[in-house]
Amino acid sequence: MGTWGTGPFDSDLAADFVDELKGLTPQQVIDVLERTFQRVTDSGERVDGGDGAEAVAAGVLLASTLPCSPNVIDPR
Repeated sequence: MGTWGTGPFDSDLAADFVDELKGLTPQQVIDVLERTFQRVTDSGERVDGGDGAEAVAAGVLLASTLPCSPNVIDPR
């Protein structure tokens, strides 16, 4: 496991999370995002590092779908 930067996708955990979304149907992606956010909201005062990295990546992915979002996701 490693982190190589401060960006939302600059860790093995976040990269693995995004890789898991590839090939899923839109509804399956929504379900994964929902479970990811739910784990963080259910965790109480402390969030596990892995859950946190996944939740940040999920949040940026979600934000990138909003009109005029400054978050641009390169699908390559």
